[in-house]
Amino acid sequence: MNMARTKTIENLYICEKPSQARDLARVLNLGTKHDYHISNPADTVGVTWCLGHLLELYLPDEYSENWKHWNLGTLPIVPEIWKYRARLAKRKPGSRAAPRKDPEVTKQLQAIKKLINSASLITIATDFDREGEAIARLVLDEYAGYRGPLKRLCLTALDDKSIRKSLAAVRDGADTYNLYQAALARSRADWLVGMNLSRLFTVTASQNGARTVLNIGRVTTPTIALVVQRQTEIENFVPRQYYVLKAEMNFAGCTYTAKWEPKDEALDAGGYVTNPEYMKELMNRLCQSQFVVEQYTSGNKKQKAPLPFDLTTLQQFANRRFGYTAKKTLDIAQSLYEKKLTTYPRTDCRYLPASIHDEAPEILAACGSDGHFSAFTGEIDPSARHYAFNTGKVTAHHAIIPTSVPISGQRISSDEMNIYNLIRNSFTALFMPEAVFRQAAITLVADTEHFHAKSSELTVPGWKALYLPKNRDDAADSDKEQSDYKKPNDEQESGPKEEINRVLPVTEEGDVHTLIMLHPSIETTRPPVPFTEATLLGAMENISRYVTDPEDRKILKETDGLGTPATRADIIGNAIARSYLYYEGKYILPTEKGTSMIHALPQIIKDVGVTARWEKGLEMIATGTMDYERFMSHITGWIGKIIEDNRNIPIHIEESTRQSAPAAAGRYYAGKTSGRKRAGKTSGRSSGRKAARGSGTSSVKTVAARKRRGQTA
Repeated sequence: MNMARTKTIENLYICEKPSQARDLARVLNLGTKHDYHISNPADTVGVTWCLGHLLELYLPDEYSENWKHWNLGTLPIVPEIWKYRARLAKRKPGSRAAPRKDPEVTKQLQAIKKLINSASLITIATDFDREGEAIARLVLDEYAGYRGPLKRLCLTALDDKSIRKSLAAVRDGADTYNLYQAALARSRADWLVGMNLSRLFTVTASQNGARTVLNIGRVTTPTIALVVQRQTEIENFVPRQYYVLKAEMNFAGCTYTAKWEPKDEALDAGGYVTNPEYMKELMNRLCQSQFVVEQYTSGNKKQKAPLPFDLTTLQQFANRRFGYTAKKTLDIAQSLYEKKLTTYPRTDCRYLPASIHDEAPEILAACGSDGHFSAFTGEIDPSARHYAFNTGKVTAHHAIIPTSVPISGQRISSDEMNIYNLIRNSFTALFMPEAVFRQAAITLVADTEHFHAKSSELTVPGWKALYLPKNRDDAADSDKEQSDYKKPNDEQESGPKEEINRVLPVTEEGDVHTLIMLHPSIETTRPPVPFTEATLLGAMENISRYVTDPEDRKILKETDGLGTPATRADIIGNAIARSYLYYEGKYILPTEKGTSMIHALPQIIKDVGVTARWEKGLEMIATGTMDYERFMSHITGWIGKIIEDNRNIPIHIEESTRQSAPAAAGRYYAGKTSGRKRAGKTSGRSSGRKAARGSGTSSVKTVAARKRRGQTA
């Protein structure tokens, strides 16, 4: 008797979440709603959904009773066969509550399995990336045991037009199998690191009396190390005073400032002018000298709009502009995506396929339907071709842009509108004229000493008009913010900023300019700046800047850095939730627990180069140039060596979660503003902020005072 199950569903689509399933069902014209899927009236085509990851890896004690207790004799823990179970209910980091089942997850899994068993064909319709691939395939492979035909729908946005476009280009399931392998390698390697090394160093720390759990993570620990290293640099910083000389000049009625360029003979070993006698003699000579133009250049410089956002640059810009955390920006971008107003947010690409250019008129009309761009109508040209449209540079997901769904009439929050405005401005700027600056430079010579002056004046705003404030006097600040979005920096300030004049006189070689006055000043070198969330995200993305080995740096420039755009927000958030890091105003600083842990761990655990090279390996798996087994063999060998090298070395951990070296942070705040126009704000920067968001910890000034008295917080 044939007991084979009748296949009643001709095609079952599996989405990542309910909202995604509803959008797909609408385009497929499926209107019959069931508890766990949506179908056509005959129930031959259906769409079901996961709730993110429905399955998760076993914990060690679920594999073996021997792995239940934390002792060094059981290490390394490496499962022979990886096992999965229904995802448990979420707990807060550090919670001691017993894990419990999530009934919603269990019901969803059972319903999906029943539908899978009734399907002749499965089409994966989760987010088109590693984790999206794993969300669906783990259910198919590990829970339902599905072995039938498989297709892949590659969604990049959830508006109707984008979904139809993806439905017209469905791929075979085998095409994206490597994404699944990369996701498995990532999750299992992270499990091995976390379960083995957290136990190793927690136990060796307990041998020195520690009573805290040390959470070691492949990406989290090097991220904490970045913050600790920055704090160490701040603490060890020794300020130095040096001389700067500027000359107030005039020619043809135009007054400007030129800066002295010291000769090598004027500099000390550190590259600074520190000799007061030299300065006195120099000024005497200059006051009796003519200032003659040695070189003059002028011209127009054109500047194209920056590339549109990927997730990291969006998070950085939102942090600077609105103070949003990376997690908040990601959540908002995800919400806009689910509302079909913007494209997929978890992208590391800032380019667009050429096909998007054909849709530009419709997208521009939609994102400007509320009149947002009414003042720029004559400057927006949908036919303009920006270098962002380069299909060859597009990865799995293109840059974040608006969709063709009109914004007018949409009910979204003010935070969502803030992020939407950033995204639509960056896209619209691609179709506006280049900004034009009139730039000039003068080199003066006086008694063999050289002075330089530069000017830059925005003459044609072009795309920059989108970012100029209503008060044009603030244009310089706006311009800096825009350039930060284009190419984020690390906020490392080591000397005075370059003097930029608004205009310079038109002159020529040999002209004599009049010296009005010499302005000598004593400047103080400034320490490195603590990380903000924006600059920490930038450091994680551009991790090659923190590696000295040339070969490692070359490799790391080709990777995504520490973590991925989708995971960095949670990495930072978890480090803060577990009391390794904390907020001091907008800055992220290490706690004493975080500092002592990083100082105690061997370098190989916190080496940013190691984990970034792992990311390169994962990307190679995703593209089919490395196999899963080779990668995992390397990881297990690496972990085993660390265990053997460190199992007999007790480490010391400071368990206090108190702020680490707040006095150094206070020196930064004072040094940052000393002798400058913002000096009056110093006290507000150092003592008027919350030390941690919702933590109730002491302010910089309070804790510093306690340290001076030898007390503890």
